[in-house]
Amino acid sequence: MLASIHNQLRLLFRALRGTVCGTPVSGLLRSWLSLQLPTRSTAASFVKVANMSLVASDRATAKLLLREIFLEETYGPKLSREDPIIIDCGANCGFATAFFKLVHPKAQIIAIEPAPSTHRQLQQNARENNWQQVQLIQAACGYQRDFLDLIESNSTSLISSSNPLRSSGATVRVPVIEVSKLIAQFPRIDLIKLDVEGAEHDVMQDLMMTKSFVSVERLAIEYHHRMGDPSCRLGSFLQTLENCGFTYSLVAGETSGARFTNFFQDIMIYAYKKCL
Repeated sequence: MLASIHNQLRLLFRALRGTVCGTPVSGLLRSWLSLQLPTRSTAASFVKVANMSLVASDRATAKLLLREIFLEETYGPKLSREDPIIIDCGANCGFATAFFKLVHPKAQIIAIEPAPSTHRQLQQNARENNWQQVQLIQAACGYQRDFLDLIESNSTSLISSSNPLRSSGATVRVPVIEVSKLIAQFPRIDLIKLDVEGAEHDVMQDLMMTKSFVSVERLAIEYHHRMGDPSCRLGSFLQTLENCGFTYSLVAGETSGARFTNFFQDIMIYAYKKCL
């Protein structure tokens, strides 16, 4: 109980502060408070952040994305270049893309989202907010396949996945894109944001086999540990990063249920070149 109250006060203070990665942002407090009001509505939810109006599939999704991306600054800190090149893998409805454009107005971004309904919201956010230098791609990130069957979640757009143990809902066939082919279009990639609901090993294999890591400076990876699989693959994943010249820091939410069990965990991996 006390931990929950402390967390709510922490988030309230961050909303009251009115900055994101040092950038002044109006509307944070009002948007955060409005999402605390109880409602039974499952309709799309709109959030105002600075001069942007962002739509999410529902209120709970909007609240989670506003908290993680803008209040907790999951994809910070601010990058050193004014015009970074960013690949957003698993862009969802575009809150992370909005964060990148807010903190880096001159950023060039490729935003990739496979779920058709969620991609339409991503398109809406890009259109309504007139995002410049943002390329949208409707595809799943993978390796050596043309298509995959994606399960669009019945509960939230955040967990649509090709893994039936991660998501339940209607299945739709979507094209697959190899991230390495996007990387090859640029002299460097400042950041790859990777949240692909269990496909991170496929993306890692793609980048390793094509030696694309050479052009990548940083990766912010949401790693899905034991997602429908009791075996541990995190060690080999981290070893691949090390072999490719990266070091990293880890952030994982701690719960008593995760101790000495096969409990599923989301783990953030912040990987960067040792020379940076």
